[in-house]
Amino acid sequence: MKLFLRLSAIPLLFLLTFCLAEEKAEAAVKDTLEIGEVKSLSTTVDVPVILHGTLYLTSANLEITLQANHHNLTIKEFIPAAIFTGSQFRSASNIANGKLTIDVISTTGKQVRLAPRTVIGHITYEVPSGVKESETILLEVERLSAIGRTNTPLTLATLEGKIIRKMPPGDVVGKNKPNAAGAVRILQHVKGTSITNREEFLSADVDGDQLVSQADAQIILDYVAGKRHSFIAMKAADLSTAAVKSDYTDQVQAINGREPYSYRRISGSMPSGLTISAETGQIMGIPSRAGVYNFDVEVTDAVGESARKAYSIEVVDTNIISTEKLAPINVKKGSIPELPSQVAVTYKDKTTGKEHVNWTPVDTSTLGTIIAKGKTESGFGISVELHVVEEDYIVSFNSTFSPFVNLYIVELHAADEVSEAFIDGIELHYEGDGVFKLGTNVLQQGASASLTLRDKYGDLLETKSVRLD
Repeated sequence: MKLFLRLSAIPLLFLLTFCLAEEKAEAAVKDTLEIGEVKSLSTTVDVPVILHGTLYLTSANLEITLQANHHNLTIKEFIPAAIFTGSQFRSASNIANGKLTIDVISTTGKQVRLAPRTVIGHITYEVPSGVKESETILLEVERLSAIGRTNTPLTLATLEGKIIRKMPPGDVVGKNKPNAAGAVRILQHVKGTSITNREEFLSADVDGDQLVSQADAQIILDYVAGKRHSFIAMKAADLSTAAVKSDYTDQVQAINGREPYSYRRISGSMPSGLTISAETGQIMGIPSRAGVYNFDVEVTDAVGESARKAYSIEVVDTNIISTEKLAPINVKKGSIPELPSQVAVTYKDKTTGKEHVNWTPVDTSTLGTIIAKGKTESGFGISVELHVVEEDYIVSFNSTFSPFVNLYIVELHAADEVSEAFIDGIELHYEGDGVFKLGTNVLQQGASASLTLRDKYGDLLETKSVRLD
């Protein structure tokens, strides 16, 4: 890219800064057509069509089709953005047989300079009531051609669209899109009128710290005002303790962006011997030196949006190389959590055992996810996620053994948020009214079993150890 400016009129330092800044902005994503990924529970969904990183455009033609197994989904209309309604471009669209064809051409027939992110328009879809929550509908680009600068064909990468039947981030109040009312509801939560519905809580937690705060409200307001185009964030995580000269694996995770993601450490120091995978965010290796290491990780998504978060890894030199991974624990707001008194450990000689854990007290006065930290008697750090909730997901659990038929009859009464229940991996049958039942001869009398609860999206709600009577 070249900029023709009079050096006598602008200081050289300013000129160089301007050039570099513009090059960086344009280089984030190069020549990509994005059909938006939209989360919504509405029967009418608007999906944006966006050009990223294309500096010049003369004309374009594209055809978008619906996923084959959703023939009842219909395309209602295409509404072009302002610059494609005659001021700089003319556009035409046609809907037929589940396909949308969009044509655009500059009003002069010559190239037009575009912003690094240019919205072509929005496609409105009518979603039939039969599409289930949690389901994903793919919107495929079947044909694409474009002409850029000096009538040269453009090679555009494509990000095909998705409609995901789920409450979108930043919604909170059920409007099926981020809105200022959601920010107001968050401020009410901060002042004491709690958001207790789990789906609304997750929608409100746009910064990924697993709490709802004023910072979330500000991010939503910035999005509504057009100051940001994405809710991409790094999910807060307490990375597990590492042992000197022992294999280590953990992972950081991005949310609310367009996959695929790219991860990198941008500041601080990771333990020598550990590296982060750019593709997955997985941290792996064999650390060589004890200490506490603090570093920042940045994630960039497929359309150039980015986020960063600070993380820490403690490396210790003990006889333990790892401990069991504890499942998240639910605790009612204001209550003392039931934390395990001991955990399974693996020693350097590959033998296993159990060690007692001393836990640091935690504050459960705020709804959300917090981290409980402790140390084994050998000094190895351990942590577990605590989900602070308004009410328990498990209302009651009963198990009865019948020796005549050698069967365990398991009955669970659960909260409305629970859609699936499993005991030691065996699914319980839903009877209605929050009741799940199972008859099985696999379980053993007097043994402990793992009860797993999931919501309608398949996301984990709770894992709890239960004793079979």
